[in-house]
Amino acid sequence: MNKKIILLLTSIFIFSSVYISADVLKVVSAFAVFFSYGITHSPISNVSSMDKNFNAKISVDFGSYVSADAKINYYLNGDTSNILHSETKQIENNEDFYISLSDLDGSSVSYQIEVDFKDSEGNKIISYWPSDSSSYQTSTVTDFSSGTISAGKSLIFENGNQSIENTSINFSSGAYAGLKDVMIKELDKNIVPSSNKPVKLYVISVDGQYNFPLEEVSVLKLSYPELSSADKVVLRTGFDLADLNKELPFTLDNDGKLVTANINNIGYFAIFINETFNDSDYRPERRVIVKARAGGETGFWFKHLTDGDSVKIYDVTGKKIAEITSGTDKGFVWYGKNNSGQWVESGTYIYQIKVKGKSKLISGTIAFVK
Repeated sequence: MNKKIILLLTSIFIFSSVYISADVLKVVSAFAVFFSYGITHSPISNVSSMDKNFNAKISVDFGSYVSADAKINYYLNGDTSNILHSETKQIENNEDFYISLSDLDGSSVSYQIEVDFKDSEGNKIISYWPSDSSSYQTSTVTDFSSGTISAGKSLIFENGNQSIENTSINFSSGAYAGLKDVMIKELDKNIVPSSNKPVKLYVISVDGQYNFPLEEVSVLKLSYPELSSADKVVLRTGFDLADLNKELPFTLDNDGKLVTANINNIGYFAIFINETFNDSDYRPERRVIVKARAGGETGFWFKHLTDGDSVKIYDVTGKKIAEITSGTDKGFVWYGKNNSGQWVESGTYIYQIKVKGKSKLISGTIAFVK
């Protein structure tokens, strides 16, 4: 073969190899970039049949890309051929964002998350989560959660709204023996046989029983999506719907939209808000207390008070002894000390309760024994 031809073919081969190798490197580099981003989302298994609101929490790491858009498609009752709703949002890097759907109607909702990653040249790579064979997740619209669990474990009722906390019960170790069938069920608040309806109503059962005493105090967390810091909240429990009259101390998490209480018995639990309280509802249950001994805690508890309310304590001459402007989940408390932290003398004292929104003071007398 002519040497010039051989040289030309050799040059073409070498040049082609370099070009192909460079192209392969571009592809490898592209895959390296492709796998440098991440999508974080925990699948939503259940959606509350009472709230019927779906709110997916997603976080995206852009990796080598400069921007991204996220889209979520919803399909009712597993029919992925018919898009119920589609929404797209421009998202920030490594920040949680939510895409929601309200007023669901059906037994389940399927959803698909798509993220468009864009490089500096405006190129896109479309990624789906999850990266399994279907790319879809299905959430059941339900009013209960159940499981067979031992003491020391938790049962969660997922509400479908990942911007707030879920309803759950965390049984302390020793709360009961062996394995138990536990159920958390959300009920329609309108079934309460009274004119004063709760905003949220749940029932917990253990082995089918709605009146089940626990041997150790356990923690109940009730989700209430519309919870506001301005609400006057009351948590009541009972063994049937006609007997929701026992009030429980609780704490509020306005960010997580959660009412949390320590409980020693299973039953019905109802959240009431903005109730009209009588003067007697604010007064302390105990009129006489004895000074707490070492390690003890005894005090006058004033319930249903919140930020902006106050309790002032006076002696019988009218001298102000103490002022309480904040409290705990049990209420505002006076232990029998003055504002300097010293024990007062035994005797009768006058309290005045100022509740924001009420024009008159609520007054009464209490006795402290030193």
